[in-house]
Amino acid sequence: MRVLVFCSLIFVSVSCDFARVYEQNTPVSDGIWVENAPQTFEVAITDKTKHYNLYFNLRNTNEYKYSNLYVISELKLPSKQVEKDTLQFILCDANGKWLGTNSGALVTHQILFQRNVLFPDTGTYRFTFNQAMRDASLQGITEVGLRVEKAE
Repeated sequence: MRVLVFCSLIFVSVSCDFARVYEQNTPVSDGIWVENAPQTFEVAITDKTKHYNLYFNLRNTNEYKYSNLYVISELKLPSKQVEKDTLQFILCDANGKWLGTNSGALVTHQILFQRNVLFPDTGTYRFTFNQAMRDASLQGITEVGLRVEKAE
C-alpha cells in the first residue's frame, strides 16, 4: 500500500503540464538586469489555429526597490515583421507586499500579458524583453522568462 501511495505522489508531482507549449527562464547575470541586455526566447508555433496565453516570468529578491517593472517587448514573426510594445508589470500591492509567490528570499511572478493570441502563421517567433526603468541597472532581478500556453 505504501508503494502505491508513493508512486501516486510521484505521478502527481511530475505529471505533464498539458497547457504549456513553451516555458523558459533565463538567469540574469549577478542579479542585476542592465539596460540593453535583452532576454530573448524563441518559440516554435506549430498550430496557427489555436489561441495562446503569454506570460512574463520574473524572479526577484527584496533588493529590487520598485513596485513595478517597465519592459520593452519585441516580437519578431517568422515573416520577419517586428511588433514592439511597452509593458508595465505591477509587482507589489499598495502596502508594498509582493504579489508573486515567496520562497525564502526569492519572489516568483508569472504575469499574463496577452490573452487568446492567435499567431498568424506557423514557425519560430522571437520574443525579446528589455528593461525600461529609469535606472540603468536593476538590482534584485535574478531571472526573466516567458511562458506560452494553450488558451482554454
